[in-house]
Amino acid sequence: MKIKIIFSGLGNSSGRKKRKSNHVIQRVIRQCSHLNINHSLNSKVISKHFPWCFVVPASTKKDAFYLGAFSLLDDGKCIVLYTKTSDKWMIKNLSNISNVIFWCSRIIAFHIENENSVIDEKKLRSWVTSLQRYYSPLWESVLLKSQFQFKNNLDVLTSETTYLDCNINDNGGVSAMPWMNWPYCIKSFDSAWLWRLNRQGNILDSVKIDIRNMDVSV
Repeated sequence: MKIKIIFSGLGNSSGRKKRKSNHVIQRVIRQCSHLNINHSLNSKVISKHFPWCFVVPASTKKDAFYLGAFSLLDDGKCIVLYTKTSDKWMIKNLSNISNVIFWCSRIIAFHIENENSVIDEKKLRSWVTSLQRYYSPLWESVLLKSQFQFKNNLDVLTSETTYLDCNINDNGGVSAMPWMNWPYCIKSFDSAWLWRLNRQGNILDSVKIDIRNMDVSV
């Protein structure tokens, strides 16, 4: 598995040809920004920088999806961690609470250290590399010593209260998605699915965005 990182503004393309994945994901995130999704019922409790998890169809023609997490930072900037998967892998992975999207969300939350949304990029990339290896049996089980394996360090991402976790009740949120037939409903290919999780994996917020009039196929 390859987990990619985007540090970017949300403006229009500067003219350089971008990766298709960047285009698709940033179009959705820009739409989220315009919809002001951070102004939810929980906005007084949850920091505006708190990560959103997402699943977005890679196109309307293929059974492939982009999944990951993003945070809307200050000055119109964002950070995104994402990967591209098949629909079968996605369905299987999302059936577990501790899935790749949850860990992407926790990695982002763990590295936003204060209200100025300062991120130590070097440390973040190190965690992303560790997460990638977690989904590679050869790396995780054979090549890495136990102290460097993600499975032996992931407690750090859930046990420690980060700056973004401060006002969130660990017992809050709900355990079930609000959408019928989750996660199979994602295969409708007409929506982007977004939600926020606390460090226990409970759902704090959820938003479904219609992308039928949004260009996700270029």
